[in-house]
Amino acid sequence: MTNSKWKISFSELDNILKKLQVLLLDEISNNKKIFDELKTTYNIDFSDNLVQKITDIIRKIVEDIKKDLNFFYESDPAASSIEEIYWSYPGFFALLIYRISHELANQKIKIIPRYLSEYAHSKTGIDINPNAIIGCPCFIDHGTGIVIGETADIGNNVKIYQGVTLGAKSLSRGNLLKGVKRHPTIGNNVTIYANATILGGDTIVGDNSTIGANVFLTSSVSNNSLIVHNENNIDLTKK
Repeated sequence: MTNSKWKISFSELDNILKKLQVLLLDEISNNKKIFDELKTTYNIDFSDNLVQKITDIIRKIVEDIKKDLNFFYESDPAASSIEEIYWSYPGFFALLIYRISHELANQKIKIIPRYLSEYAHSKTGIDINPNAIIGCPCFIDHGTGIVIGETADIGNNVKIYQGVTLGAKSLSRGNLLKGVKRHPTIGNNVTIYANATILGGDTIVGDNSTIGANVFLTSSVSNNSLIVHNENNIDLTKK
């Protein structure tokens, strides 16, 4: 990645992220009645403590945000600038909110991480559970209809297109599956094209693989695989 593509200075990015922080906190304050009830139930401080947590998280993840932005720029020939991606790409917005909510989830903050992820979901149509693991950088193109489940584990330099589901094979046992890995593991440098469905906690997509559009996958594939859609989801393995 070249610094020449990075056109937003650190101070400008810091100001933009501060505006995002205000947006998120405003969203929470606009639902004050609900959160007052949650504060009593879960003993969550929605005032200075939460402000400080979000501020600290944004400072912590700023380098990851830069990497994501540059990866978006390098991956999308339609992107005219970093600024365009930051202000207008739903995939980037959903990923940014995920990175904040994921850090809050790691700090064992209740309710707020999922609330923020559902806020992003409502704005973008992209559903990312805050407990999922997503490496850096990541590229989400178009994004509408993407679902990334709670125990999904995604490597670095992964590209995901609209309609992709990283889900569980079955939820028939409901709460009995809590704490069990139910969603797939995606290696590094993987591309997953539109409307592909990859299911199961024991399903692993190897590094440097490509999963074609509309593929339905419930078993692991090795590194350097090319999986295309037909009746048998053939592994061409000749990348």
